[in-house]
Amino acid sequence: ELEEAWAARVRAHTARALQDDLPGAVQVRFQALTGAFIVLTSAADRALLTEVAITRGTTPELLSRLVDATGAYRTLVDAFVPRLGPKGQAAWEALVADPATARFQTVLETTLEELLAGETPSLAGDPYTFGTAFIDGPRWAKALDATATAAADDLTDLAAKHARDATRAVRTQIALTVVVAALSLVAALALGRSVSRPARRLSGAAHQIQEGRFALEPLPETGPRELAHTARAFNEMTSTLAAVERHAVALADDVDDPVLREELPGR
Repeated sequence: ELEEAWAARVRAHTARALQDDLPGAVQVRFQALTGAFIVLTSAADRALLTEVAITRGTTPELLSRLVDATGAYRTLVDAFVPRLGPKGQAAWEALVADPATARFQTVLETTLEELLAGETPSLAGDPYTFGTAFIDGPRWAKALDATATAAADDLTDLAAKHARDATRAVRTQIALTVVVAALSLVAALALGRSVSRPARRLSGAAHQIQEGRFALEPLPETGPRELAHTARAFNEMTSTLAAVERHAVALADDVDDPVLREELPGR
C-alpha cells in the first residue's frame, strides 16, 4: 500500500512537472528519485527472499521472484546512479565504499548463485554463520534508504532553486515592464509637449493674422519636422504680409516713400 501510494504521488508530481514545462534537470531528478525508490524496494525483496530461501528452503516460484528482484536491482542501479544529484551521489558512494554493505551484497550474490546451481545455500542449517552474514543487512538497507532520501533532497533543492529563479525572473519582468511603462509615459509627455507647444504658437499667430496684425515675432522653428517646416513657412508668410502692409500704407500716403523701393520678400 505504501509503495502504491508513493508511486501515485510521484506520477502526479511528474505529470505536473511536464505540464508546467519544468527544466530537464528536474525531470532527471524525478527519474533518479523513482529509480532510487525502486532499487530500495527491490533490494528489500532480495534480502527477504534470500532469507526465506536459506531458512525455509526454496521453491521454483521463490527462486523466480528472487531472480526477478535481483535483475531489477542490477538494471535500475545502472540506470539511476548517473542521474543522481550531488547528495544522492555522495550517499551512493558512501554505500559502495562501506565494507559492511559490500559484505552483505556478496552474501546475496553468493546465495543466489548457489540456488541457481541447485545447491543448498551454505548458510542453511548454521544459525551462527547465518546471523553473522545477515548482521550487515540493516546497515546495507539503511545505506540504500539514505540514497533514496538524498535523491529526494536533490529533487527538493533543485525544485526550490527553480522556484527562486522563476520568482526572480517574474520580478525582473515586472520591474522591466514598470520601467518601460514609465519611459513610455515620459516619452509620450515629451512628444505631446513637443507637438502641443508649437501647435499652440501657430494657433495664436494665426489668430493675430486673422485680426490683421502682421508684424509678429518669428515663431521658433522647433518640434517635429512637419511642425518646424510649418513654422518656417508661417514666418515667411507673416514677413511677406507685413512687408505688403508697409508698402500699402506707404503707397496710400506717398508714392515716393522710400519703403516702396524695398524688395518684397518671397515670390
